[in-house]
Amino acid sequence: EYGIYTLVATTAGIVALLANVGLNNATQRYYWDSQTEPRMRPVLVSTGLATLMAWSCALVLLLIAALHPAREAMAIRYGITWAIAVIALATIVPEQILQYCLDTLRLHFAPWKFAFVSFMKNILGIAVGLVLILLLDRGLEGLFLGGLVGAVAAVPIALFLIRRDLAVAFDSGIAKRLVSFGYPFIFAGM
Repeated sequence: EYGIYTLVATTAGIVALLANVGLNNATQRYYWDSQTEPRMRPVLVSTGLATLMAWSCALVLLLIAALHPAREAMAIRYGITWAIAVIALATIVPEQILQYCLDTLRLHFAPWKFAFVSFMKNILGIAVGLVLILLLDRGLEGLFLGGLVGAVAAVPIALFLIRRDLAVAFDSGIAKRLVSFGYPFIFAGM
């Protein structure tokens, strides 16, 4: 199962690079820019987060739909069940949101908040994964599901901790600038 785990985790990692579109890096670049007024920072962060959420959800849903016809072949040839594939892909969205929030916390030099969110996600993910693996004999599915549960549970905490940098606002010009600056990070990450 180590080979299956590595194949799924590596593939999900590559998809995560595409899902992120370098928005974390772009937001960090413009956040402290002298041309970004302090009152515009919540619009910048919110626009980046909304863009990230929309793009990563669309990408994951598209991939799930595209892989659906190949689900039996994946199971036979690689040992990857449909449940594992869907869980691994679905985990990308909350993981991207969490990483975006953690990077926003870094902008405020908030190491304790950063550590708290990371700790909560990892402890819960490990605990749920262990229960699913050891008590319910769910194997790799339990391992991936634990990670999904930990990430989903940590998202509201992370969003709460960056609430002062969130606004009910979206600026398409900012979104275009963020994506234009960020997308080369996909290639750098690969």
